[in-house]
Amino acid sequence: MLSVLLLGFGSAIAATGALNNIPGGAGVFMWQASATGDYTLVNVQNVADVADTFGAATSTALVIHITLYDRDSNHVFDWSCPLSQRDNYGFAITNDAGGDAIAITSDGTPFYPGPVGGIGNCTASWTAIPVAHNPAIGLPGALQYGYGTVAITRLDAIAPINLWRTLYNPNGVVLPPAGDGNGDARNDLEMGGTTVVLPDLIFIRTAFLGPGYAFALNGEMLQGFMNCSRIQAENAASVSATNAAGCGWVGIQGVDTLCAAATVDWDNSGVFSIAAAILPDFNGIDIHALELYVTNNRVAGALGVALESAGGAACARGQRRNALGSSDGIYWGRYNVTPGVTDTTLITVAPASNAHALNPAVNIADTRNLIVSAYDDAEIPVSVTPIAPPEVAYSPFLSPTNPPRPGNVSIGHAGIPAGEARIQATSIYTPLFGLVYTTIAGAEADMYPLVKNVQAVNVLDLGTIGGVIADGAGINNIEYIGF
Repeated sequence: MLSVLLLGFGSAIAATGALNNIPGGAGVFMWQASATGDYTLVNVQNVADVADTFGAATSTALVIHITLYDRDSNHVFDWSCPLSQRDNYGFAITNDAGGDAIAITSDGTPFYPGPVGGIGNCTASWTAIPVAHNPAIGLPGALQYGYGTVAITRLDAIAPINLWRTLYNPNGVVLPPAGDGNGDARNDLEMGGTTVVLPDLIFIRTAFLGPGYAFALNGEMLQGFMNCSRIQAENAASVSATNAAGCGWVGIQGVDTLCAAATVDWDNSGVFSIAAAILPDFNGIDIHALELYVTNNRVAGALGVALESAGGAACARGQRRNALGSSDGIYWGRYNVTPGVTDTTLITVAPASNAHALNPAVNIADTRNLIVSAYDDAEIPVSVTPIAPPEVAYSPFLSPTNPPRPGNVSIGHAGIPAGEARIQATSIYTPLFGLVYTTIAGAEADMYPLVKNVQAVNVLDLGTIGGVIADGAGINNIEYIGF
């Protein structure tokens, strides 16, 4: 499976910005499978390529935690896998005998923990894993699909700060705990359930394969990813600078006094409360809704979700900036529709935006409503009314040969056969990524990642050699790349 040629996709940053095709500490990917032969290959690579002496502070052995969700963010399955330096782990997600379940098969790549330990591996296969929401039931050839998350969850380095190759490392209170440096991270501390910033040491590749087609894409990687053990609903001042305290809402370089005064009902509970909502990590670090927004991880007293407010002048929900996706909510994708010849489908993924038991801060998330305008090559547009797709959605550009899938929506284009689609999330804060793919005579496939209009970058997290960047006193230094 690892010989499949995997093409480029994109990445996102949950603390600093979203620069494509750069490793991160955590990431998100799509998966699909069917009883008629569609399946997904996933590969996770440890990119650490520094002098690694076992027993030294620079040990780059780690453990990753993988979690699969269905299209509505229901938990499907999770497991962990150790990786040594430059190691990789691959697995396949297939349909399980045509039922309402999937199967996972590992590639069996050995894991070498170094001279102080024996040879282990990540070989594991599981079958009959139920999918809570399975559109494939009773529909020949229909897909099971969803998304997955991967995060570093254990580290072996005696001095984890050495895993940051520059001086722009996170605040010491959210650095990972020290390992024992023996070249094997399996016996080091589990970071799930703690507030910690992960080093950018992994990336994800995926490939979709099936009868007559194969295409591939890199995962959406989250650089500077900060795992939050809990979130203060309204009161940032009560978040102390300790590893166990969790994350707050921070609007300046320090605690925002208006946030501390509980002026915003962040969790939409209807009441102001200083109680912290626990963000549960099961068996390892998971990704929750608020961890997909831009965060501050460098300045003590301002550790949490960044708000773009100046000098404590405001504290509002509208000052969040999504790290995953375009910060103005606008995306672009090419489409081609000639019924019976070419068909195009828009695929969008908005992780963790539905309510479920594993995401108690879900009300922080935003709607997935989209407005799609189709432009022909003469720049003449037509648009459809807002559509509300599920969290993982297959939305065809309407055609007799490309009808809507159960539970999904379709996109009208008024007969304009080809052009560019402008996709706008009605909530500009919605964390989102996606792609468009086109089939030719129902067989050959082409795929383009959605182009983001604007990317938010938190330069405060980058700092300077002499201290913290201050290009506007008392402002979260969120800058923008794009139109």
